[in-house]
Amino acid sequence: LPAAIAIARRSRRLVLTNLFLALGINVAVIALAATVGLPLWISVLSDSGGLLVVLANSLWPLMWRVRPVSA
Repeated sequence: LPAAIAIARRSRRLVLTNLFLALGINVAVIALAATVGLPLWISVLSDSGGLLVVLANSLWPLMWRVRPVSA
């Protein structure tokens, strides 16, 4: 049970990190589009790039090691 709780906490932290990362990228692109007049194709590329960054960050659980719990 302690290992499951540790994994759940790390997963929650990863989900929040991915959420704020995606929101930050989108807010930055929207701000640039509103002020500088960013072309649509750059906005689309940044959205796709943000998706790839979040997807790559989501692969971290594959590297997590759970320590065995001794009784």
